[in-house]
Amino acid sequence: MPERFENGVKMIDYLRSKDAQGDTIGFNEDLASKILAKGDAAELADLRLFWRENGRTVSEERMGVFSYYEKLRQQVHRDRQAALAKRKAEIAEKTEEEQALDCYLEEIEPQVRQAVLNLNRKGFKTQGSGFASENTQKIYCKDDQFNKLNFPDGLLAELKKRGVVLKVDPRSITISLDRKLNLAEIEAIWLEIEKWVKSKDKSLT
Repeated sequence: MPERFENGVKMIDYLRSKDAQGDTIGFNEDLASKILAKGDAAELADLRLFWRENGRTVSEERMGVFSYYEKLRQQVHRDRQAALAKRKAEIAEKTEEEQALDCYLEEIEPQVRQAVLNLNRKGFKTQGSGFASENTQKIYCKDDQFNKLNFPDGLLAELKKRGVVLKVDPRSITISLDRKLNLAEIEAIWLEIEKWVKSKDKSLT
C-alpha cells in the first residue's frame, strides 16, 4: 500500500482522500484490486463502507466472492507468465493457429482457452478473454462480431440457478459468478456457453 497508509492513516480515511490530481483515491480500480486480493477483513470492510458512502451497496458475502476471484485471477496470471516463459524457451515459433490468434496459447487463461479456440475456429476473431473486474469474466472482440448472437432463455435461466449471469453485447460475452467456482468449473461453463454459438462462414481451420 502507499507510504502514507503504511505510516498509520486508516484505510477508510485513505480511500476518502485525494491524489495529486485531485481524484478520490478510493475510486482507483488497481487499489481496490489490491485490497480484494489481500483479503484482510478490516480493509475489505472499509472498502465496502467507502462504496456504500458513494452509492454502491455490497454484502459481506459478495465481498468475499470478489476477494476470492481477485486472488484466483492473480494466481492464474502468475502461472500464465511462468508457462509462457517456459514455452518461449522451448519452442519460440508460433503455430499456424497461434499466428492467426496473434498470441501464444499459453497467453490465454486456462479456464477460457478452449472456448476461445473453439470460437475462433467457428470464425469469430477474438481480441481478449479471461478475468475482468471483481467476479466477472469476458470474451471480447475489437468489432461487433457477436451482434447476431442470442442465447436461449432456458440456458440463461439454468445458468442463473447455478449463480452465473450471462450477458452478450455486439463485442463481448460476459459472465458474472455469484459463487466461488474453481477453474475447472469455470471452464465447463464457458464451454457450455460456446457450444450454443453457431459457426460463421470463415474459420481458422
